[in-house]
Amino acid sequence: MDKPMFTWIPIYKEIARKLLEYENRQEELLEFLKRLKKENIPTFKLESSEEIDPFTFFGNFNRRLTDSNRINILENIKRELNLTSLIPSDFSGIPLVDNQRTWFVSRNHEKADINKLWELYKEALNEDFKKMDIESVLNVKEVGVAKITMGLFWLNPERYMPLDSKSIDYLMNHLPDDNIMPYLNELKKPNAKKVFSFDKYKEIIESAAKLNKPFFKISHEAHIESERKGKKEIKSKKEAIVPRMNSSEHPLNHILFGPPGTGKTYSTIFKALELLGKEKEIVDTFNREGYVNDASYNKAKETFDSLRGGDKPRIEFITFHQSYSYEEFIEGIKPINNTKEIQYDVKDGVFKRLCERADDDPDKKPYVLIIDEINRGNISKIFGELITLIEKDKRLGSKHEMRATLQYSQDSFGVPDNLHIIGTMNTADRSIALIDTSIEKTV
Repeated sequence: MDKPMFTWIPIYKEIARKLLEYENRQEELLEFLKRLKKENIPTFKLESSEEIDPFTFFGNFNRRLTDSNRINILENIKRELNLTSLIPSDFSGIPLVDNQRTWFVSRNHEKADINKLWELYKEALNEDFKKMDIESVLNVKEVGVAKITMGLFWLNPERYMPLDSKSIDYLMNHLPDDNIMPYLNELKKPNAKKVFSFDKYKEIIESAAKLNKPFFKISHEAHIESERKGKKEIKSKKEAIVPRMNSSEHPLNHILFGPPGTGKTYSTIFKALELLGKEKEIVDTFNREGYVNDASYNKAKETFDSLRGGDKPRIEFITFHQSYSYEEFIEGIKPINNTKEIQYDVKDGVFKRLCERADDDPDKKPYVLIIDEINRGNISKIFGELITLIEKDKRLGSKHEMRATLQYSQDSFGVPDNLHIIGTMNTADRSIALIDTSIEKTV
């Protein structure tokens, strides 16, 4: 007997209606999410937020989580909001947001951004489907066409069509209406926000309706097709020759090695500035004899230090040692001291923080992590499940993008392609023989 599908729809629609009562009670939603986090139930980063939009609230259980974690969250929501719908047994056809971009507003958002999202939310639940101010919401920094239409789909999967890349590909492959094809193709490009409008969205919805299938089923079939296509591509490449990388491109992982006293750590300053596009700061650093010009070096060091400082530094510097751990580098649990009972919170490590900072950068500027004495640490222990993810072709946005589920937060995590890693290695150190061969693959 086939398992029932789309059992999530009733409770999603009930949550959507119930959240209308919380537009002016946003602090209650935040307190609820904080309680989940204290109970070690996977919850996105709350920072020091004092307000939240309804799409972000939905995003907490519509991101890359295990089904058991999603069910756990929904069970808590059902109790908190006094819902009557059954807990779903499947999540077929639901498009998911990136774990690192669950929020529909940026960290430095304005109150007006939250208000715009609440207004659109109320319009979306209105029975009169004549006009929604999607254009205004698209001006919010973290909102794109795919993200906002996915959010609308969560609220009412029978009325709204998600326009994530998988769904767009499906529509282009199956729609009989050729007139809409050029526009769908435009939505796959970086300038999608500029060409999107509510009227065009209605036109797409009307075209999708011609397939005579509910939108949630179309979304499900789109994901199935995408998975099959991916498997076929992998199979066809097993005997293919891997193309060589363009030598003019900077590799994403770098190792500076040599005996003691050869200036490896010293040179990371110049290498980092080069990777960050600050070549002008190091042009005159060396004189004709190959020695460092003091005045120019001081200028380069000043620039380097400025990029390490501030609220959002683009350079982080750490040193590996024998006791350095995954919990310091990626994430770990820390006790909360301001509570009567012993509780723990997940604390991000330097690598995870820098990855999220690089991934959140709208201009995709390069970022650099410098790991001094990389061979002194236990690479497998420190990097854990992320050792494969730092390879260039496994980075976020690459053709073979990979993610891993983190041990403590259960977040789905990937390494962005604008993060460079520089390691220094002392070839005279006997511990070099113990370095994991996986790090050599990434150089």
